[in-house]
Parts: sequence; C-alpha cells; structure tokens
Amino acid sequence: SLAVFSCGKDVLTVDTVAERYVKLALKIGAYKPDYVDAYYGPEEWKPSPVDSSAVFPYAEYRTEAAALLAGLDNVTVVDADTMQQIRLRCLRRQIQSMAAMVEILNGRTMSFDEESQALYGVTIPTHDTAFYDSALQALEAALPGEAEFTDRYDRFRKQFIIPPGKIDTVVKVTVAACRRAASEHIPLPPGEAFVVTYVGRQPWGAYNWYQGNYHSLMQIDTSKPQYVTNLPDLIAHEGYPGHHLSNAYREEQLLRQRNWVETYVQLLFSPVSLVDEGTANYAGDLVFPREAKIEFIKTVLCPLAGVSPDEVERFFAIGDLRRRLEYAWCDAARRHLDGLESVEATLAWLRKYCLRTGAQASSSVAFFDRYRSYVINYDLGEDLTRAYIERAGDSGDVLLLRWNRYRHLLLDDSAIMDPRPAVQ
Repeated sequence: SLAVFSCGKDVLTVDTVAERYVKLALKIGAYKPDYVDAYYGPEEWKPSPVDSSAVFPYAEYRTEAAALLAGLDNVTVVDADTMQQIRLRCLRRQIQSMAAMVEILNGRTMSFDEESQALYGVTIPTHDTAFYDSALQALEAALPGEAEFTDRYDRFRKQFIIPPGKIDTVVKVTVAACRRAASEHIPLPPGEAFVVTYVGRQPWGAYNWYQGNYHSLMQIDTSKPQYVTNLPDLIAHEGYPGHHLSNAYREEQLLRQRNWVETYVQLLFSPVSLVDEGTANYAGDLVFPREAKIEFIKTVLCPLAGVSPDEVERFFAIGDLRRRLEYAWCDAARRHLDGLESVEATLAWLRKYCLRTGAQASSSVAFFDRYRSYVINYDLGEDLTRAYIERAGDSGDVLLLRWNRYRHLLLDDSAIMDPRPAVQ
C-alpha cells in the first residue's frame, strides 16, 4: 500500500512524517524531563544539548506539530491494509498528544482531567467519599481489630515481606516462570533479555528501561518493602509479558519487519502509555490466572523467601475487596494537583483510602508531583485492557483467545478505545 500527502512544497510519505515526529519528540524531550522514556534510533537524529537558560521554542514546535497533523489529515492511502490503517491511527494520536505537550510546556494551565484527556485521550471516573467509605467498611470487616485500619492492614502485609538477602533468588525464579509462560503465546525475539539491578529511594517501586535491540534494564527499589504476594504481578508488569517483552515485540514486529521508525522513541506522556501500563498491570493475571498465582506463591515463592504460606489466600480475598478502592489513588492525585486539597489532607486521604503508611503516602505525593496525570494509566488502563480482552463472547480456549487479544493491543494501542468486537 502507498500513503503520501503534500505539505507546502513537499510531498511526504508516512515514513517521513514518522521520522519528523521522532525528531520533534527528541527536541521537546530536551525541555521536559521524563518525556522521552526510551530512544534507540540513529544517533544523528538526536538534537544538540539545550542550555539550561534556553527559552522553549513554542512557536516553532507548535508549527511543526500542526504541520504533521495537517499532513495526516490530507493523507491519501491506496489499498491500505489493516496494519497501515493502524499505523496512521496510532501516529495521529501520538502527534495530537505531542501538540498538547507543547502547549503545556509553553505555560498553558490545565486541570487534571483536561491534561489526562489532552495527553492520553481519557479521563478517570469520579467517585465520592461515600463510595470509598462503603468499600473501606467492607475491608475493615474482613480484617477486624482495634487499631486504625491502615495500621492493621500494614501489619497483615508485613508477614509477606521478602527478606533483603532472598530478594534476588525469588526475583530470578519469578522471572523464569513469567518468561516461560509468556513464550508459549508470544514469540520471543532472538536474543531478548533484561538485566535486573537493585536501587533505592526512587519515586517508583520498579521500572523497566528499554534499551533497544531486545534488551532492557529492570530496576527494583529495595528501600521499599517487596512482598512475596505481589512479586508475580511486579515481574509480569515490568518483564514478561509486560514492558520488556511488549517493547521487544514491537521493535521486532513494527520496526524490524515493517520499518515503522516511530517505534524508535517511547514517549512517557502519550496515549501509548495507557496501553503500556494497562497491559502491564493486566499481565500478572494473564501469566498466572488466580488459582495458579496463589499456588505458585504458596508452593514456590514462600519457601524460597522463608515466608509462611498460611495467609496467602486470605491476602487475595482481602485484595478482592480492596479493588473497589483502586481509583482512590487517582482521585488523590486529582485533588492534589488541582489544588483542591492541601498536602496534609492528601496524605490523610492516601492513608485512609489507599491504605498507605506515612512513608508510602509521602512517596505517592512525590510521584504525583513528578508524573502528574500519568497516574490514570495504571487503573484506567488496566480496566480498559481487561474490558477489551475479556469482553463477552469468549468461547473455546479462553486463555488462548485472551493472549491473542493481548498481543494485538501491543501492536495497535488505539484498539483499547475501540468499541467494536475484539480481534479474534
């Protein structure tokens, strides 16, 4: 298929648009920390370093982004196949988000919801305190006691903390299990691998830094407690089939096989993050359906960590109730960033409704300040992913069907917003 459009005196192919998109993203990233999450394209595409006193070139970047969008508006596609249509759709969403980032960097003020809509194309649902109070009441009944519930919950979770000296062993065993399960459904690119290192005092609990050439660096913050009950989800999220495998699979399928050069750059504050975090959050349930996950933790991880398996099933039962509080974290961010609550009130909200200890609540506020409305990508992204993958009509081998839908989302991030029947 062929896709071309005219822009001024130039006649540009979609490949040219994609290249210009990458170069503009890198230039914007010089003014916005964390904007470019990964880049593994040609070295000569990188812009020169920007002086700290440089003024953000708003007019220039706004014009560039508008020209790319205008070009896509006029694109002519001849006999476009499904993948070409996907490419145009996803590229448009990314450039629209980029144009919004240019406005934000120029000083445009947006509310939390306006920002999440502009950057990611979605807003989170709204719940009042009565909704969260009802959910909290059910949780308190499941874990009775005299102390404040957050303290009771924290004491309950502490029995699952992995001793520092055993974290690496437990991590390696979990990585192998996740890799083995994912490889049965997603072909692993040749030579793919990631390295795990341990760090401290980060705003996140774990992070995957994609390096290109099918390699990643995974970092786990061991200054925060790491729980044996959460480790399968964490490794699936950051590794297989989450961020590491997702990026490697895209590199192989979209860059190596189709030469979609836009794949060279990973933009954190962009629509693709809704799918990246949503599929990564869902990955743990895909690798380990509930009963298999409980069995793996009880019979494999607990003995390795020296943790009693007796209360693992109770932990998951309580976790089912806690799901009703999942958007309380996003609501905390929205209230804080919109200036509706003081820092003290936000910390109290996080402690009460998100069950964060004092240190965990402070870490959450630091995360809000740094990543802003990005927080919506975890819970809303997971809900949209789950709805797409598990929508009605499943028959036959349900697990295989879900893996196929998961794999499709990795190549078509726009599908998460598509109300049409999922790809079979």
